[in-house]
Amino acid sequence: MRVLEYLIYITMFTAFFPLPAYLYVQVLLATVQIMVIVYYVVTHKVSIKDLVNKYSIFLCMLLLYAIFSVIWAKDLLGWAVYSAVLFIGSINSVSLWVSLGNKKVVKNLLKVIMAAVVLQNIVGWFEVITGIYPFAFNIDNISYNRMLRRPITFFKNVNDYATFLLFSLIFVFSYKPKGTLYSKNPLTLKKSFKWLLLLSNFGLIVMVGSRGILLVSVLSIMFMTYLKLKNRTFQKRTFLIGVGIITLLVLLILSTMSIPSLESIEQGDAARVYLIMNGLLYLKDTLFMGVGAGNVSYYLEVQRYFPVGHLRTIHNWWVEFLVMYGVVFFTTYIAFYIKNIFKSLKKYFQTRNQLFLFTTSWAVAFIVGSVISSSLYTTIWIIFIHNLMFIVVEKVKVNETIRSTGYEKY
Repeated sequence: MRVLEYLIYITMFTAFFPLPAYLYVQVLLATVQIMVIVYYVVTHKVSIKDLVNKYSIFLCMLLLYAIFSVIWAKDLLGWAVYSAVLFIGSINSVSLWVSLGNKKVVKNLLKVIMAAVVLQNIVGWFEVITGIYPFAFNIDNISYNRMLRRPITFFKNVNDYATFLLFSLIFVFSYKPKGTLYSKNPLTLKKSFKWLLLLSNFGLIVMVGSRGILLVSVLSIMFMTYLKLKNRTFQKRTFLIGVGIITLLVLLILSTMSIPSLESIEQGDAARVYLIMNGLLYLKDTLFMGVGAGNVSYYLEVQRYFPVGHLRTIHNWWVEFLVMYGVVFFTTYIAFYIKNIFKSLKKYFQTRNQLFLFTTSWAVAFIVGSVISSSLYTTIWIIFIHNLMFIVVEKVKVNETIRSTGYEKY
C-alpha cells in the first residue's frame, strides 16, 4: 500500500500550490491512483467492500451527474474544468478511505499539511517585506497589491489566500505538540514554534485586508478555546452567557434600525445579493436540476435578470453548489455536512483528540469563510481538506484505532 500512500502525500502537498498547469498534474496523479487501486483489487490486497463509503459514493454520484449535465451545459470548457476537479476529488476520497486505516498515514498527512502551511507563511511574509511576487502569475492588479503589501503567494487573488490562511490558523491552533525523553526537538521548542506560526498566520490575515476572514478567524479562535474548556459546567454556562449576549445585541441592533432596501446597501454587497437572486432564477429555469457543472459564469454573462456589473461568479459556495447541481444533490450535501459537524463534535468530546477539534472547527468556520472568495470550486486543496474532514470522522465508526492518531505528537 506504500505506493498509494506516497501518491496521497504528493497529491495533498501539491494541491496547496496552484501553479500553472497544476490541474493537469492533479488529473494525472488521480489517474495513477485509479490504476494503483485497481491493481490492489485485482491482486486481492484490497476488496471492493474496502473501497465503499457513503461520502465517496456521494461524490461519485455527483461526478456522474456532472458528466451527464453536458447534455444541457452551455459552457463546455467550464464544464470540463469543474468535472475534472470533481473527478480528482472523488478519486482522492477513495484513496483516503483505503489508506486511513493506518494511523501512520494520518500522522504523515498532517505533517505534509504543516509543511505546506510553513512554506505558504514564508512566501507570504517575503511578499509583504519585499513587494516582490515571484509566483503571482497573470494577476492584473498586482501593482495595487504591491502598493498595499498584500500577500497572494501562489493563489489567483488575495481572498483565496485569505481563505487558506483561515484554514491554516485553525489547523495550527488545533496542533498540540508533545515531547518525550527521546524526542529530537524539545517540547518547549515545539510549543514556541506553534505560537510563532499562529501569530504569523494572524499577521498575514491582517495584511491581506479581508474583514470577513479576519472576523471569522477571531470567532474561530474563540470557538476552539471554548471547546477546549474541560469543565463541562463552566463550558455550559459560558455557552449560555455567550448566546444571551449575542441575542441581546441582535435584538438591540434590530430595534434601532429598519430593514434596508437593496438601493441603500453598499454597491458590492448589493451585487452579491443580486448574484444569488440571479442564481436562484437560473435554478428555477432549469426545473431545479441545476445549470450543470461550471456553467454559472456563462449564465451570468448572457442572461442577467439583475445587474451584477463585471461579476461572473456567485461568490457563495453553497448557492453555487445549489445552482450547478440542483436541489436533490444540494439537500444531500447539506445533510452530510451538518451530520459530519455533530459527529465530529461528539468524537472530540469523547476522545479529546485534537484532530476532531480541527475537523469540527474548520467545518463550522468554512460555512462563513467559503462565501468570502469569488469561487472555490476549482481550488483543489479545499476539496481534499473536505475529503479529509468527512472521511476521518466517518472512518472512526469502522476503525477505532484512528482515535490514537499521532496528530497530537508530530
